[in-house]
Amino acid sequence: MSFELTLSSVARKNTDNKQKTKEIILELKKKLINIGYNHGEVEYLLKKFGPNKNLSELDVSELNELKKALQAQLDIAQKCIDSI
Repeated sequence: MSFELTLSSVARKNTDNKQKTKEIILELKKKLINIGYNHGEVEYLLKKFGPNKNLSELDVSELNELKKALQAQLDIAQKCIDSI
């Protein structure tokens, strides 16, 4: 019984992590648009940095890689704006 509870707990934690990471990615998309990217450019970045799947199809590691790439793009854009 405790083995089943442990597995259930791990599965729930993975689901929670996946959901939180998807929320962060959606927030990064909004920030990129607010900083000056158009919607199409952001969608292109998602396809370029992600494995060409919908967010719901990505596993946790793919979501984390996408999150890192979008954050790096946002950081670069912010540095460009700050240098003006």
